[in-house]
Amino acid sequence: MEYPIKVEKYPGRLDDLAKDVGKMNYYKLANFLDYLGNDLMKQSKKDKENGRTQLASKLESVTDKIFQARDKVIPIAKLCQPYMKE
Repeated sequence: MEYPIKVEKYPGRLDDLAKDVGKMNYYKLANFLDYLGNDLMKQSKKDKENGRTQLASKLESVTDKIFQARDKVIPIAKLCQPYMKE
């Protein structure tokens, strides 16, 4: 697996990407965190299958935190929904 140092499909810097993601609709932010968590979980499972148990364990821990963040964003989205414009 290759580990690029930039997001090929995003022309800006990583700090700009973080700001752009942070400005998204909160439901979409929760979706993004879910996609990210699922992708890292797949990597964790593959690492575990390949005997890299320490890496797999640490990735799984990060994934859990990402899913916790997703779960905390959803009530924020519900709270803000009446005031949000698409």
